Amino acid sequence: HPDASEIEIYALLLEETATWAGELEAAEQAQEDLTASMERAVDVAAEHLEITMDLIGAERDRLGLARDLEEAEWDLQDAANEYNEVLKENGKDSREAARASNDLEESLEKVGEAAVDAAGDTATHAEKERARNTAIMSTIATMDGPAQQAALNYIYALNEIPPEKQTTITTLVAEGKDKGAEELINTLSTPVI
Repeated sequence: HPDASEIEIYALLLEETATWAGELEAAEQAQEDLTASMERAVDVAAEHLEITMDLIGAERDRLGLARDLEEAEWDLQDAANEYNEVLKENGKDSREAARASNDLEESLEKVGEAAVDAAGDTATHAEKERARNTAIMSTIATMDGPAQQAALNYIYALNEIPPEKQTTITTLVAEGKDKGAEELINTLSTPVI
């Protein structure tokens, strides 16, 4: 039989073993908790990365649409210059003038379409119409000669602007009051988008 001191040593060893077992169990639980926290952190980081990538994609798309609009505006300016040149060289009743007029109108349509696209899917009908009118009017402001009047005639027809207001708008553009002309067009416009 063990004596009292051996029993005491065994008791101490058992107590120490129980303490270590408890500490080991606590450490294992802490490790499990840490692993679960890390997995949650990885999941959250993955969600944030996905959201960030979606935002980057949306921004890339927005920039692409803005670039498309800018290119359409440059093409419109080229068509306006060509229109003025063709009228000067061939007269307004020539086949060349008719072709240049069609090119000018197509360029105006492309600017309008690119502006509507750039306004985005969440834009209201009225916001898209304003975007279209703003893009076209900003380009008209840079034009001169017959092309400017032809472009104004296009936007008048597009927005169903009454003849008595067309004179006012043409005067505003001639005076360099492009924003005033644009606001009047937007106020008077009949939705067509």
